Amino acid sequence: VVVQAGAGEVVVESNAIWHVYDHLGDVTVSQGETVETGDRLGAAAGTYLHYEERVAPYEADGHRSPQFDLHTNARRYG
Repeated sequence: VVVQAGAGEVVVESNAIWHVYDHLGDVTVSQGETVETGDRLGAAAGTYLHYEERVAPYEADGHRSPQFDLHTNARRYG
């Protein structure tokens, strides 16, 4: 579920983890919307997308190392 959307950032909550996507130039989802793996959340504003995972209490210092594999539709650069 999208818990925040706008100002270049989308936050999705899944299994008590916040997935934060930042540096978006175009946000295509709205707060309260249910999204699935592979859904488009927006487009990166520049050459990279910031991603982090936060655990309760969901503050900036409550992040953890991401635990994921890129979706087959994702493009990896670098």
